[in-house]
Amino acid sequence: MVADAAQSFGTSLDNRRVGTMGDATNTGFFPAKPLGCYGEGGAIFSDDAGLVETLRGHRVHGQGSDKYDNVRIGINGRLDTPQAAILLEKLAIFPDEIEARQRVVDRYQAGLSDIVKTLHLAPGCQPADAPLSRTRYSGSDRRSCAPRREMTPSQNRAP
Repeated sequence: MVADAAQSFGTSLDNRRVGTMGDATNTGFFPAKPLGCYGEGGAIFSDDAGLVETLRGHRVHGQGSDKYDNVRIGINGRLDTPQAAILLEKLAIFPDEIEARQRVVDRYQAGLSDIVKTLHLAPGCQPADAPLSRTRYSGSDRRSCAPRREMTPSQNRAP
């Protein structure tokens, strides 16, 4: 199983971190993600040594066991040094950021509890992101909500 943790990096369930629940887990470092940098990038996590070796080969132009032996199709998928340095610094303070985010979520929940219904999380779930959902409206709020299209046209109708 490959899990996508792009929006849930840092989340845990029963003290088990997202990223440890499948054969491999990927995350992205886009600035809007929980662990974002100032450009593009990503990572794949796995405890399967064979899979890790294959993925590393894909990341470095398809490299095999020897530096000059390209045994598969690959890419140049390495982070540049400044992005890696930024992520290392952000990773060091990431647990504090999760706690700070949760304090903000708690404050929003307390202040908006009469107009916003929040998602109920599974017992033992500690999110790294803010799971809010506006699902309860007064009659006037419902009429003032403008519908929006997420993708125009729908992907199944795109040329």
